[in-house]
Amino acid sequence: MKHHDDLGRTPPQRRRRGPIKHTDAFIARKLLSRSRVNTNTPLVNGCHCRDWLKGTFASGYASMWDGEQTRLASRLSLRVLGGAKHIKHALHHCDRPICIEPAHLYSGTAQNNRDDAVKRGRVCQGAAHPRAKLDEPGARYIKANPTRNRSEMARELGVSEALVRGVLAGRNWGWI
Repeated sequence: MKHHDDLGRTPPQRRRRGPIKHTDAFIARKLLSRSRVNTNTPLVNGCHCRDWLKGTFASGYASMWDGEQTRLASRLSLRVLGGAKHIKHALHHCDRPICIEPAHLYSGTAQNNRDDAVKRGRVCQGAAHPRAKLDEPGARYIKANPTRNRSEMARELGVSEALVRGVLAGRNWGWI
């Protein structure tokens, strides 16, 4: 039932508040208009990288407003241009954070993303980590002596007993 004022007029319709989510077609036009093919990059899956020319996150990854929030442009590109659904992580074959070429992207899990970062040398781990208290020979020594007294090993290596337990449990230095 519509309410009328004293003159019989209906009040103007209220505007919907909040962000309006952009359509996939709109996002696709923006992705293509705000990027360019970089022919100086090597061919990956038969094509060159498509470099994002607009905003990036502090990490260097391309960012784009989708009508609700700022998102990774690579995820939007994979979903809208590449046709992928339910994307948690968009991983790059080309290893270039500003690339949004769908042929260079694939959908993966958080573990896939972590494994890819380790494989490409983007993760500082082990003795190379600035807060490392143990080196690789020390970790191997702990792993080789699982029945030895933990507090003795910790004292001998100059580390905490919690670190020794972590190495034995595989929480620390689990890749060796």
